[in-house]
Amino acid sequence: MLPVGYHRVVVSSRPYYYYQGTYYTQVTDQNKQTAYEVAAPPAGAVVPDLPDDVAQVTIDEQDLYEYDNTLYRKVATDEVEGYEVYGNVSGKD
Repeated sequence: MLPVGYHRVVVSSRPYYYYQGTYYTQVTDQNKQTAYEVAAPPAGAVVPDLPDDVAQVTIDEQDLYEYDNTLYRKVATDEVEGYEVYGNVSGKD
């Protein structure tokens, strides 16, 4: 089951479910039951919030946020405000 308070995020027509820095995808198990598994953060996903223990970092003069080896940047448009998956600590995706 997904944790209470998750957010649904769609990236390239694929739904992901986000909660406190963890991404999940829906799968069907061997008994044809719906289940969820942890997924890698999809590049370009925009989430409304980040966990409390996120670290603010500056890379190439950009203010970014790092959580669990994933880099995020703050974004704001007319449609959405939040944090976009920018890359990972080992190198921008």
